Amino acid sequence: MDSLHLRVDADLHAVALFVHLASLVLGFGAVLMADYYALLYLTGRCTFHNALTSAGRLHVPIWAGLAGLVASGVMLHRTWTPPPPASSSDWRSPSPS
Repeated sequence: MDSLHLRVDADLHAVALFVHLASLVLGFGAVLMADYYALLYLTGRCTFHNALTSAGRLHVPIWAGLAGLVASGVMLHRTWTPPPPASSSDWRSPSPS
């Protein structure tokens, strides 16, 4: 049985990198906003209901950011093959005794 390999050219890789970074900004920004609403509640500047309502609107951007990270992250690594084995001169390999 042949293994599956994902072939991504340089243009698609650049688009995937842009989508990956945009998804990171979208998802992490939404999480920071949810944390900000929780901080407003904890400092007494808004009610618990207002904090939950405001944070509830952020579910879609948080999940969209996560989905974008996963989908674009698949295309950022060009092959699914494992890295080559370490050579005997590599400092991480055990020395022969």
